[in-house]
Amino acid sequence: NATSSLRLGPSPCVRAKNRIRLLEAVYEPRRVQTEVTIASRLLGSETRLQAFFFYLATKGWLLWSLWWAGVLLGLLVLGNLLPKTLAWTSAMMLPLPVVTLLALSVELVKEVLWQFETYLIFALEIHLFVAACKLIGDARIIF
Repeated sequence: NATSSLRLGPSPCVRAKNRIRLLEAVYEPRRVQTEVTIASRLLGSETRLQAFFFYLATKGWLLWSLWWAGVLLGLLVLGNLLPKTLAWTSAMMLPLPVVTLLALSVELVKEVLWQFETYLIFALEIHLFVAACKLIGDARIIF
């Protein structure tokens, strides 16, 4: 048989059967108290304002509408389909991440801050900010 003479060793399928791969969780599962949010720490627990921010972040359509409008208008300005004076409309994207940050659980934020990847992403964001600062005077810095 011509095909069997071309093989130099056992097929990869046969080799894979002999290996046992074990995947385990890095952390032990534990209960996290998600009721304590950043907004509840800043504004007080179970206040109307804290409940309003939580509603906006989780169920509100207004923030997503503003975000999409900011993206669309910003892209149209970058494509020279709208005047450059409307570049500031892309700032409508900002309420969504700000309000969402307020709805985050304090315990989960602490867990994330213990991870190396968080600081790597922060370093890359700082690099992106410095690169954007070099564009001062250009309309692309807004978007």
